[in-house]
Amino acid sequence: MNHKTRIMKHNIGYRNSQVMLLTVLVLGGTILGATTIGGLLVLFQLRQTADLANSTKAAFAADTGIEWGLYEFFKNPSPGFLKPTISNGATYTTSCYKDTAMTQRVDCNASGVVVIVGKGESGNAKRAFKISFPP
Repeated sequence: MNHKTRIMKHNIGYRNSQVMLLTVLVLGGTILGATTIGGLLVLFQLRQTADLANSTKAAFAADTGIEWGLYEFFKNPSPGFLKPTISNGATYTTSCYKDTAMTQRVDCNASGVVVIVGKGESGNAKRAFKISFPP
């Protein structure tokens, strides 16, 4: 075997080593990227699950907003009657409108109310319910 043949065999072995090293790095990077994305997706799902309690509180608060709007609409409480509070820390608002496009906001005890919207909030969770009457 002459000197040129030895150099060519050495260069081919060196290039094969480079290709193998590059392949290992690319595969490792791909696996690392996929694992990172998978972990991030699991983290988001855990956050949604952990906030289930606040979501439920907000939904019940929105329902309370609807109930309060219906009470005002049908019973027309006296001016000194206090709006109920929720003991679990959630808050709610009640909005009443005279049109289905919800542009003319009015008191819930006014005549001609067509839409009642209850919005509930607890922590970062917000929920809303709407009830409509035929005009």
